[in-house]
Amino acid sequence: MLVTNGILTHIYDEAVRQGTRLGQHMVLDARSLGYTIEAELASAPVTIGPAEHPLTIPILDQGELSSCTGNAGAYHLSALAGSGGLNAILLAGKTLTSGDGAGDEAFAVELYHEATLDHDLPWEYPPTDKGSSGLGVCRALKAAGLIDRYIWAISLHGVGALMQRAGVIVGMPWHKAWFDPDPNGFIDVDPAWPSSGVAGGHEIYWAALEAWDEQNPASSIIRFANSWGTSWGDNGYGRLRLSTYVTLQSQIDVKQFAQADG
Repeated sequence: MLVTNGILTHIYDEAVRQGTRLGQHMVLDARSLGYTIEAELASAPVTIGPAEHPLTIPILDQGELSSCTGNAGAYHLSALAGSGGLNAILLAGKTLTSGDGAGDEAFAVELYHEATLDHDLPWEYPPTDKGSSGLGVCRALKAAGLIDRYIWAISLHGVGALMQRAGVIVGMPWHKAWFDPDPNGFIDVDPAWPSSGVAGGHEIYWAALEAWDEQNPASSIIRFANSWGTSWGDNGYGRLRLSTYVTLQSQIDVKQFAQADG
């Protein structure tokens, strides 16, 4: 990890696996600590329970491009907008639709490109396809006027509270064991997953909090949308237990898009 002027960066070396590309790098700005859900909860507590924030676009497939950050961002935007609001989402002439997976992927790739213009990493796409950061996606969408702000969660309770409002995009170290989930999409069903090693960084969209038990995070379950097509996991979705979040918390960044009144 490298810290420069309050910016912490961790660039992952990707263990490339065809058809299941990664492409997230952790970039954290110390100023973000002023924009956390935890700060809000001090004056406005939230009751936490199961919640769902479904996509309104198809499951995407990033193919051999390191565009997971753009895909996760597209998912989050679609869920916020709802199917009736997709045509209002416009970025460099590209938009989202409920039935055009190829067009939605093109939007996600454009968002990936825009993210690399201000992501505190030493490259841009194109020409360099080495991935980006979730922070870069947040900055790009704010600059384009598609969101007004973005909020962070830095604790288990904060994650649960954010999930009451909307979904979140999450950057995390992707372990090699997670490429092959069980039939229900669980990536962490094998307790030995930490020993498999890290394949790189990956950005995903957490679409649902299916179960919540703050005292027992292993019983708290997240369903997330991946960007490797519908043949992966449970029709393109995966699941993980929030005990996995707790284990990797210092290496995970959780962000939520919001409008001024959201």
